[in-house]
Amino acid sequence: MVDNEPDNLRAISKIDPQQEILLLHADTIFESKRIRMPRRTIRGKVYDLTELIPEKALPERIQFVWHGVNDKANLCQFLASDIHWAEFDIRRMDPVTNDLILRHDPFEDTPAQENEDWLTLDDFLSRLHKSGKGVKLDLKAGGTLVDKILDIVSDYGFDDSHLWFNAKVERLQESGFRRVATAHPSAILQCPVSFLAPLILSAPEKAKDILSMFTDWGINRFSISWLTPDMRQFLDQMDQWGFEVNIYGVPDLESFLQALLLMPRSITSDFNFPKWYYYGRGSGENGDHYEYSMRLSRGGAAARWAGDCLRLSQKKDEAVT
Repeated sequence: MVDNEPDNLRAISKIDPQQEILLLHADTIFESKRIRMPRRTIRGKVYDLTELIPEKALPERIQFVWHGVNDKANLCQFLASDIHWAEFDIRRMDPVTNDLILRHDPFEDTPAQENEDWLTLDDFLSRLHKSGKGVKLDLKAGGTLVDKILDIVSDYGFDDSHLWFNAKVERLQESGFRRVATAHPSAILQCPVSFLAPLILSAPEKAKDILSMFTDWGINRFSISWLTPDMRQFLDQMDQWGFEVNIYGVPDLESFLQALLLMPRSITSDFNFPKWYYYGRGSGENGDHYEYSMRLSRGGAAARWAGDCLRLSQKKDEAVT
């Protein structure tokens, strides 16, 4: 527990005789006297949450999504992890093979790189179906792309409990969302609503009318950027209305742990958390990826990237134990 008031920390210490709660005093402005601080309180102005909260302490009610699994290396990292959901960016159909390509950026913004290897949705769904993990499909267009995706998903026989669809409202529009909801009524169907955050805080009833209209289309989860101001007030209001919220764009482990404290229904992140032996590469936005340099320690316990999912998983287990 972090608090700047010694009286509050003392009250918690009295109901925690086994000392299972870590008391952290934020050494800022406070009203109660410093001499009333509980003896076991740690004092300081800055605390690194990444040193205080281990991976095993993550709450089970929050779903975690590995963002931008658009290449083989990122897929390998994801499969070796304990994260259940993988998000794929489905950009468009290959004009030659008619396959669906996994790519974050449109070619108009980020032209194709020399020798760029376009991976297909078919390749990845086959691996995910065998692993028993969940698939989050980020649709970058509507129209025929929706029908193609629904056909491929149907071919693999995914249960709705392992399916999650995400798209902007202007891309799928009402007809697209209704088609997906009809095909997979029990799947998660999500759209980003960061643009509604100011309205939710200033004119909540109007915002609720819009959100209710979206739920009529079949949407059952709303996504908001980590950078949205007044995040706590937004989540409190959405919770009062009974709407589930996903936080996306969480950039690092410290931000991830801060997002946990807000208790959303789900969090989407690149999972570039070396402290937890997660080495997510990112979605490839603007053609960029996270790169890591790792070496084997003398004792052989450190993880070493070798391009092999099984070996990476074994190394992660060794490091944890």
